[in-house]
Amino acid sequence: MLSLASDTLGAQALERLHKISADAPPDTVAPSPGTLAEDVAFLRSLTEQPEAALELAAMRAYLDGAPPGRDNADLAADHAFTREQLSFLTLLEQPHQLDSLRATFEMFRAGYIDAYVKYHHAFWKDAARLRAALDGALSAAQALARLNTLRALGPPLGEAALAAYERLTQQRSACSARGLAAALRERPACTECNLTLEDSPPSEETDQVLRGLQTALHRQQARLASEAVRRILARGGERLEQFLQVVQASDLAGLSQVLDDDLVSFLRELLSEPVAPTPEALGVFDALVRAYPVVSEEQIDALLDMLRQLLLEQLAARRTAEPAEEPAFRLASLPPPS
Repeated sequence: MLSLASDTLGAQALERLHKISADAPPDTVAPSPGTLAEDVAFLRSLTEQPEAALELAAMRAYLDGAPPGRDNADLAADHAFTREQLSFLTLLEQPHQLDSLRATFEMFRAGYIDAYVKYHHAFWKDAARLRAALDGALSAAQALARLNTLRALGPPLGEAALAAYERLTQQRSACSARGLAAALRERPACTECNLTLEDSPPSEETDQVLRGLQTALHRQQARLASEAVRRILARGGERLEQFLQVVQASDLAGLSQVLDDDLVSFLRELLSEPVAPTPEALGVFDALVRAYPVVSEEQIDALLDMLRQLLLEQLAARRTAEPAEEPAFRLASLPPPS
């Protein structure tokens, strides 16, 4: 770590000083004159007191890898103060201050480790809760994906939510790091998950995805509950009756449980079969067209009265022909049971 920190700092310092020696304006090379002064002091310290320079470089590298996060004002203040104190200029001009610099760093590191361990635990606890919520929505996601294959229902719905659901469920739900506090003395992040205090569980995204799945599934269910689909499904059969009850009740949980690949295949076959008007229905429509080839707003009531009369006549004829059955006028021919 010491070698890596010094190599990185040395390379950065040499690059900036080289640009200045090539006549690049200093304010375009470094963010402040203090940065250039630190570069020079670091390179001189490496020559005059290399062990102390390497130790200080390691401290600064640790700080650079230990962002304090947005919600810890005290730690953020300690981070900024420690970063300001760990100066190569101070080391160069007052080498006896190394013990003081080390003590300042150790105070920050102790506070950082304590905050990190607590945050690590809370983060992965929350992540496990989110994963449980996602796992609980698995049947809904599967049902939506299956319904989206039924092109007769219209364009697929909730595809973005399904993609995000798949991505979220691929993420880890727990970190099993052991001896975290001890490991954090050497490296400012967990070696297992590389979590930082700036990271946060995808709570908002997870909630949005779950809402998106439910909304899309509800809309697909509403499509299934349309009159045309219900007429097709009304052909009978115990399983279809159960499915029809679930659909008509807007029971998304029940829909998720009853909908499997076999039923989706059957529904796809049903939905692909056309619904054709009966000859009787065409006769009623022909009579309406002849009486009202063009309909104005004033004629709507009269047209409806005529339609009502024609339907009553058809029902009366059915009652006469089949007195033992409840009269019904069939507007469309449903496919015969398979």
